[in-house]
Amino acid sequence: MEATSTCEAPPARRATVFVCVLCGRNPADKAAPPSGHALYEALAAEHAARAEMRFRIEPAQCLSNCNRGLTVAIAGPDRWTYMFGELTIEDAPGIYRGCIANAETEDGLVPWNERPACFRRALIARVPPLPERSL
Repeated sequence: MEATSTCEAPPARRATVFVCVLCGRNPADKAAPPSGHALYEALAAEHAARAEMRFRIEPAQCLSNCNRGLTVAIAGPDRWTYMFGELTIEDAPGIYRGCIANAETEDGLVPWNERPACFRRALIARVPPLPERSL
């Protein structure tokens, strides 16, 4: 009798979500963790609880969007890259929903009306994938 596996291979990771952990530094209290770090922790906890495999969440030391508040970027090979700013800790559930919507696409393009409200209001940039000839 031939053994068959009922386990499916995990889905390929399509994107990386970068969360600026230096955003929201308080110059009056340099010992206090920046609010960007709290946003990263909230997203990472949700990610671990869901065991989501289509994307990963990584801390970024700086996304150079300091004047526009908490910042998140979503990037991946052969995918559009997005940067969002002026986010808040309260946006964490919407950010996570947006990451899932992004991961469900082949190219990273999520239709405007399917994006969470925080992504619609906070879009800083959308960058096309690198052309193959530039690789």
